[in-house]
Order: sequence, then structure tokens, then C-alpha cells
Amino acid sequence: MKRKTSILALVVAILFTLGMFSSVFAATAPRSSQDGNELQVEKATIDYMNQAKEGKYKTVSTPTVKKWVDNGDKMVIIDTMPADFYAGQHEPGAINVTFPMTQKEVTKDMQKDLIKAVGKNKNKKIVVYCGFVECPRSHYAAKYLVKKGYKKVYRQAGGIGAWMDAGYETEASPAA
Repeated sequence: MKRKTSILALVVAILFTLGMFSSVFAATAPRSSQDGNELQVEKATIDYMNQAKEGKYKTVSTPTVKKWVDNGDKMVIIDTMPADFYAGQHEPGAINVTFPMTQKEVTKDMQKDLIKAVGKNKNKKIVVYCGFVECPRSHYAAKYLVKKGYKKVYRQAGGIGAWMDAGYETEASPAA
């Protein structure tokens, strides 16, 4: 009986000690953001989720897009970054159709260029990306494609930033 009581007292003491230091452990917990600003990551995540819900498109991770590319999946990849960024580096096989940072700046010509780039097959897999999670360019393009009846529209969450962070190969285009 004394042995059971001693073991129980030891367990309680260990739990109490861990409880006292839990705030220290929380302060050193792993973070999603490199600068430790988890609140910023949370805001970007919620904004992204709300955009996807509004746009009615699917989202896809960078490793999944890489797998599709490696498997030779039939798809169109659209880079919505400005032409000079695209020329410097883009995902292999991506087509550049520049979209702006605000919905107000989206023009009919941009929309026509997007439809021309993806083609008329509305059941084709389409991946749209921009620079990073908070970049809205790919949202406007993906949202427009869904509005036009395309069924398999995916927005790549982290864009070219996540692609490069993963160490995946990029392509560059000759200067125009």
C-alpha cells in the first residue's frame, strides 16, 4: 500500500511540475510562420478558406500539384503573376495569364486571355496559382473560371512561393 501511495505521489508531482512549465513549452512550440507570427498565418488561412468558399473552386497543395506534374496528368497550369515574374521563374509547363491584385482591375481582355489559355473543354483539370497564400490574383482567375462553367478548377494554395520553398524545379522564359 505504501508503494502504491509513493508511486501516486510521484505521478502527481510530475504532472504538477509539467503543468507549471506548460506556458514555457507553449512559448517555444513550433510555428507555421518563419517569424513566429501565428496570428498572421491564421488570418491568411481564414481569408484563403473564405475566398475558396466564395469562388466555389477546389484547393490543392503544392506537393499534390508536383505529383500531378510528375505523373503527366493532363491539365492546364495558369500562373497569374505579372509577366516579368513569370519570365524569371514559374512552375514547369505553366502558362502566364496576368491577373491584378484587386477585383476592380480585372478586365474583359484578361478574362478572354484566361479562357483562351485554358481552352473550351470545361471538364479539363485546371490549376491556378500566384505568388503566395495571401496573393488574390489566383482567386480572381479561379472564381471566373468556375463562373464560366469549368468543373475542375483548383487553386494552388502557396503558389510559386510554396513551390520554391519545397525545392521543386522552376522554368524561366526568354525575355520578350
